[in-house]
Amino acid sequence: MKNMMLYLLIVIMLIELRAKMSLVFYDIGWLILYYKRFSGFVFFGSWGQSLLNEEKEEYIL
Repeated sequence: MKNMMLYLLIVIMLIELRAKMSLVFYDIGWLILYYKRFSGFVFFGSWGQSLLNEEKEEYIL
């Protein structure tokens, strides 16, 4: 039960981030989660690409 509440809290926080802040911060949060989970750039898509282009090139090299 505690895990479910924690999960809901995190989801609500992410939704608030998306509503209050720009989409860039929200997308970077998801990119970090995807990177930790899959250890790759398969799921980057076009999210925050303008900000992350330089970092992506460094990681790939």
